[in-house]
Amino acid sequence: MSNISDTTSMCLMDNFRIDVFVWQIGAFLFPIFGIPGHILIILTMCNLDRQRFHPTCLYYIFIAISETIYLMFFFWDWLDAVNLAPDPRKVLNCAYFYPFVGSTALISLILIALLNIDRVHMIMYPQRTHSKITNKRVLIKIFLTYTTAIFFVIHYRYSLKYYGKAFVIFGQACQVHDYAHVWFYSVWPYINLLCRLIPCLMIFTCTSYICCNRCQQKHDSRIRRKQQTSSLLLVFVSIYTLFAVLPITILQLFNLKMKDFESDDLNYQCRRDVEHRAELWKFLNALFIMLEASTYMNKFYVKWLFSPEFRRNVKQMVRCRSLFPSHSRNSL
Repeated sequence: MSNISDTTSMCLMDNFRIDVFVWQIGAFLFPIFGIPGHILIILTMCNLDRQRFHPTCLYYIFIAISETIYLMFFFWDWLDAVNLAPDPRKVLNCAYFYPFVGSTALISLILIALLNIDRVHMIMYPQRTHSKITNKRVLIKIFLTYTTAIFFVIHYRYSLKYYGKAFVIFGQACQVHDYAHVWFYSVWPYINLLCRLIPCLMIFTCTSYICCNRCQQKHDSRIRRKQQTSSLLLVFVSIYTLFAVLPITILQLFNLKMKDFESDDLNYQCRRDVEHRAELWKFLNALFIMLEASTYMNKFYVKWLFSPEFRRNVKQMVRCRSLFPSHSRNSL
């Protein structure tokens, strides 16, 4: 029995080390590569003159802002993992930490979906582009997106609390209030799944339509072929986004069973099985969070690869002909 116990403990330690290793690597690399890219997007879009600034540029600016906030909290998590900073859930309390993280991730997905819907609208109704897609209308959509996302995640404020000895829920020390168990374990996971699945499906549908539209055009030119290739690659990016966001969302459906792991009414064999499942869940949780986070750090690189115009704008901005636009150029 002692040998079995020692073997089990070693396996749990191995799983835990993998869990920590995955978290430390991802939580360090994604912000390091993602945040500078988002800053370049913001500076590049703000540096465009009036003739080149399209209302859809506002989407890129606010997507970059939202994902920068997300990655900053992600990096704070890394600092906590390597003991360079206190746990953000302890500093802000879980009740305030998760609304920031959850809302910024959701805002990013919704804004990308709205951006692609507007792109489809420009293809279907080119004559209405200037009247229907304006700075004012886009800003209203962005405001409503922020408001809606905050509405959906504000429940964390009343559902979670920090408790260092609590069972790990999302990979960190948080505890669900007793009165919120039914909501948090039985209702919210399915709402969260729909909130993420619907924007991802909209992104895939819109990018597929744009790709089909460009492939059906008969003009055989070098520029047209590049556009067709780029649109096809964007379809694959949308598929990647779908399959990167869904695993962690689906895994959270099993929080209903994870709460039972705190029970003291377990014999030795059951507790050992439960601990093994808990460690496996923690590893999958860390891995799937890294997979999702990869979609919040790649916007600059995707746009750089697929948009020659964006590359020219970035190079012009980096050369610092004017790091910030003059008064005559910064009007929206």
